[in-house]
Amino acid sequence: MEDGNTAINGLYGPDPVLWTFFMFLHFVVATVFIIFSAIAYSKWSLNQKNNIDLVIMFTMIVTWFLLYYIARLNRRKGILQMEELQNLMEKVIL
Repeated sequence: MEDGNTAINGLYGPDPVLWTFFMFLHFVVATVFIIFSAIAYSKWSLNQKNNIDLVIMFTMIVTWFLLYYIARLNRRKGILQMEELQNLMEKVIL
């Protein structure tokens, strides 16, 4: 800094491998939902039964909410670890 002091900034985040896997799961859920919604629409327009397709679509919606809940839960768990890291950093630096 201009006054001769040093500023240290840090960013805490998830493990990149875990984050990539989690995003992959979201992508798979969205892809399955889109595919089965197209199949359900095709069957509906042909006046065929589409109960299984609708069940799979509903399951994908529930899965997406479950993934969201798990992410929020893990985020809440990570707050304590983040605070421990912050305290350790301050202890080492100061």
